[in-house]
Amino acid sequence: MAIAPYVKALDTWTYYADPGKVKTCLACGVPLLLTDIPWNAHEIEEKKCGMIITEDASDIVSKILSLMENKQNVEYRKNAVLYSQRFDYKNIFQSLL
Repeated sequence: MAIAPYVKALDTWTYYADPGKVKTCLACGVPLLLTDIPWNAHEIEEKKCGMIITEDASDIVSKILSLMENKQNVEYRKNAVLYSQRFDYKNIFQSLL
């Protein structure tokens, strides 16, 4: 898993951007733990390819342990790859035809 703990008080631009780290991790089948700052954080959680974390250490630890469970880890890895396919240029251009 990867952790993308964007901190609201310190991060003034991620909300308005499209962080490549998020897409790269998902495309590699790596489930994400991320704060709700990136535009697609809630969608990532809904699609079960990542979980939204808070800045609280106990919340982060709890979600790390949850994603380390074998069955859940396998499910989230598979979902991460499936979700990332929507950002593949081939698929984007094909949908325009």
